[in-house]
Amino acid sequence: MQPFIALALGLKKAGKEVVLVASENFNYLVANVLTLPIVFSIAERYHKPIAVVFLSLPPIPTREFIFQAVGIKGHPWINRLSYRLLGLSYAMIRKQVNAFRKEIGLPSENGLQACLRSNMLAIVAESRVLLQRPADWPPNAHVTIIVSVLADQPVNGKIIERKGLGVHIPFKRLTPERLVQAIGAVKTPETIERCRAAAQAVNSEDGVRKAVELITI
Repeated sequence: MQPFIALALGLKKAGKEVVLVASENFNYLVANVLTLPIVFSIAERYHKPIAVVFLSLPPIPTREFIFQAVGIKGHPWINRLSYRLLGLSYAMIRKQVNAFRKEIGLPSENGLQACLRSNMLAIVAESRVLLQRPADWPPNAHVTIIVSVLADQPVNGKIIERKGLGVHIPFKRLTPERLVQAIGAVKTPETIERCRAAAQAVNSEDGVRKAVELITI
């Protein structure tokens, strides 16, 4: 919730009116990934622009990293292919989404494909220090800012390790010996200095300002 509060405060500072529950007179909608199919339908119904904010790696197809639900390292063609699993996830809620669309006067639609086809603004709330924007993302997708178990944790852990900011240990490979070795590795002067430099770079970023600029363009 905190990132959305920060974004709301940033929009208010920019002179925009922000409400948590909108009437039909709203000008812009901001959704998270869980509410996206419903909020996207509302935006379609009232012909309003919409943005989605991702607090972890987004389900936007790319060759650079695999769909987070898979959580393994893949070749570029496997990475992009893995995002087809999104269809299985959407299939579980498609009936409910179409029931809502019917309720507000819209025809049935594959909401997932509609979202991917749209030019909806997509903001990833991760620092560019850790995640550079993939070259094959559509122009409407932007980046603003570990013992892994599932979901996006393995990918995030690998990003941290690749940057030299920590050690990634998959949970199934965790042992007391590996944990002790990892703790020793992150306490080296080199790792500590890289973390300090990364922290300074992240602190110098103004992700809220960038998100406000993207929304108010």
